[in-house]
Amino acid sequence: MSDLSRATPAPERDQQLLSIGKQCSHEACHLVDFLPFKCQHCQESFCQEHFKVEDHSCPKYDASKHNRVAPSCPFCNNPVAIPPGQDPNVRMEQHFEKECPVMLGKTVKKSTPVCERGKCGKVLYAPIRCDKCRKQFCPAHRFPGDHTCNASATSSSSTGTRPGAPTAASKLLNINTKALNDKASAASAAIKKTVASTAPSRSSVQAPGPVKASVSTSTLSSHSNPFSKTDRRAKAERESQKKALKERAKKGLLSEEEKLRLATAEAEGNQQDDKKECVVMYALRVFEMAEDFDIVTAPISAPNHQTILETFRRELFDEGILHEGDTIGTDDETLKRFLRARKYDLVQAKKMFVDAQQWRKTTEGIGIDELYRRIDPFDYPDREIVFECWPIWYHKTDKVGRPVNVQFLGDLNLPKLYKECSPEQHWQTCLVIAESLTREVIPATTRLYGQQASSVLVILDLKGFGLSQFWQMKAIVQKSFQISQDYYPETMGTLAFINAPASISMMWNVLKPWLAKETQEKIVLFGKDYKERLLELVDADSLPKVLGGKCTCPEAGGCHLNGAGPWLQNRKGWGPRSQAKETIVGKADPLKDKVTTGQGVKETTASAATTGVGQGDSERK
Repeated sequence: MSDLSRATPAPERDQQLLSIGKQCSHEACHLVDFLPFKCQHCQESFCQEHFKVEDHSCPKYDASKHNRVAPSCPFCNNPVAIPPGQDPNVRMEQHFEKECPVMLGKTVKKSTPVCERGKCGKVLYAPIRCDKCRKQFCPAHRFPGDHTCNASATSSSSTGTRPGAPTAASKLLNINTKALNDKASAASAAIKKTVASTAPSRSSVQAPGPVKASVSTSTLSSHSNPFSKTDRRAKAERESQKKALKERAKKGLLSEEEKLRLATAEAEGNQQDDKKECVVMYALRVFEMAEDFDIVTAPISAPNHQTILETFRRELFDEGILHEGDTIGTDDETLKRFLRARKYDLVQAKKMFVDAQQWRKTTEGIGIDELYRRIDPFDYPDREIVFECWPIWYHKTDKVGRPVNVQFLGDLNLPKLYKECSPEQHWQTCLVIAESLTREVIPATTRLYGQQASSVLVILDLKGFGLSQFWQMKAIVQKSFQISQDYYPETMGTLAFINAPASISMMWNVLKPWLAKETQEKIVLFGKDYKERLLELVDADSLPKVLGGKCTCPEAGGCHLNGAGPWLQNRKGWGPRSQAKETIVGKADPLKDKVTTGQGVKETTASAATTGVGQGDSERK
């Protein structure tokens, strides 16, 4: 009563204004609001300061029922309402399978019209329709010359223009379209004659198909548009695209289609200087550029690979990039991995190798060699809690002699892990595990089978994996993939997903056409019936029982803690040059003690005790 007595009484209202607006229903306000808010729960009217449920203590609001969450879909960006009490992972899974237009391959029709000129996309409140192509544009692109109007081609066919007759565009360039196609299809003799007179170094060029002359669309219209900067913008876009393609070409990242686009763009740029250039010379320039980018050349043969490898090794040593004993490895397979990653481009492969060497010296402020001395990937203090919260371990080999790496993503629990281990420490263990692949795991497998093992089979179990785990691991996985791609290239042999839900399969079907064929062949998806499929890749005796095999490793407390494989036999820090860690540390002739443990007799060294190297350096039985 004391609060109500102090509350401001409701003021008397003018009789003429009773039908306009309402008083705030809050007991201490009573403000007359001409645009009041109505609470959707109690249906009372409130002013803008008290319309929220927490501001007027709404008696009919139940947070457990009414406080709903609607996260955005990562693919279509539409909000997905999650009903109270429903698992967000299950609801998002339903959205992926039945509602998401991206996953289902549906086209989403835009509710508001936008300018149909590429890269404009302005919302049209007063659209202007082109009289020729019948499309809608903004005022800046309303003229045919401003939106690359294709009406000239359609108008010629609709008005009965005979095939091969010169169009307005071809007249501007003094080019006859029929003659262009006839000469391009005949091709070989005409181009050879031209080559003989203009480019003697070119002995032969493959016969091209019909070639279309590229015409600057800005010349098709006599209108000058006061609203736009079309000419400058179009030129800037062309130059920007060409520059981007050139940068990708320097890195050896161009696809065949992009190489042809760059070759055509270069030829068109040269043609702009002289619009009356003859058709045969235009075709010649296109194919000369294409040949420079290996469009018409055969793949590099194996003998050339060996020559490039020898040159690569010699240049690395001559320029001081690589030295004898470097732990990155000086063996052929290590150098081949860098060459394959850059398609045997010496310049790009050398740059990649330099970056890798620099990273190895500076990572974590101490370098990978020092980090590897401090943390043994097969025996470090927090290993059990790490494997419990992020199970990732090596276990024996597959049928072709590749190491097998197993990861159970459904058990991922980083909040629990970071209570026992700091994020920095966990990231350092990830780095030494990545380093162990090329330093110990692959070399040991190669020695055992007598044949080069250059990659690994990775098995990812997605059972129980949901959005909560995805957001936990997103950042660290991105960093790990970048490290692997830049500094441990070409080590992924096969990536096998098991217990893959339908949404993952649909994502794969969407992404697959965009990936290179070699990448597609490295990835396989298995559902819940994965056991027989895995046994086609790995022998039952080498596959853990939890994955459908027979191995249990009882003497080591389970497969996940054992890390069983040839890399543990007489383990002394085998690297690409088979160097012992004792030598790296500087103990050329360390004292040895026999230590008896529950797992048998093993050797440890004085250097291991003094340098922080774990028991993984000792001989294991």
